Amino acid sequence: MKKLIDLIRNAKNTNIMTLEQFKEKNFGQKGTAKRDALERGYKGFVQWVLKRNSQIGKKKS
Repeated sequence: MKKLIDLIRNAKNTNIMTLEQFKEKNFGQKGTAKRDALERGYKGFVQWVLKRNSQIGKKKS
């Protein structure tokens, strides 16, 4: 595990960006049609996953 941590610390990759930077680069600023569609789709996906997980939990009980 220590080797992995050292490898990450010493990485020379300068292409690392935050999720927000990635979304702005690929989908535009907040408020644009493309970005709003992404955000709506993401919220819908999260709601589906939460609902699905709660249904699975009920079946196991």
